[in-house]
Amino acid sequence: MDKGKGVRMRAQFLLMILVFLLIMLAPLILGAIFPVFRWIIIGYFCLIIFMFVRNIIGTGLLSYVISGILIYIFVIKFYYLAVPVYMLYIIGSMMLSGIIIFGLQKHG
Repeated sequence: MDKGKGVRMRAQFLLMILVFLLIMLAPLILGAIFPVFRWIIIGYFCLIIFMFVRNIIGTGLLSYVISGILIYIFVIKFYYLAVPVYMLYIIGSMMLSGIIIFGLQKHG
């Protein structure tokens, strides 16, 4: 393998990691600059957690209790860990769906 090609591939890989980190940390940075944006993210997370629990368990008191516990854990206690992990999940799901969609196309 050509030495220039290896250096170029390494630079592209490092650039890709840098972009992933920027995407993962962008909501935290924007939330620190604009407090309203942080509240929007918190509301979005609460809604996502509640909808997930309601779809799994159904409506009722138990779903509210479990939603409250999960919201307390992920939104209040571990906010600075949950947001980057969720962004990484979104990036990964987009990459996987892109591979499935564009990989199954017929070329020709």
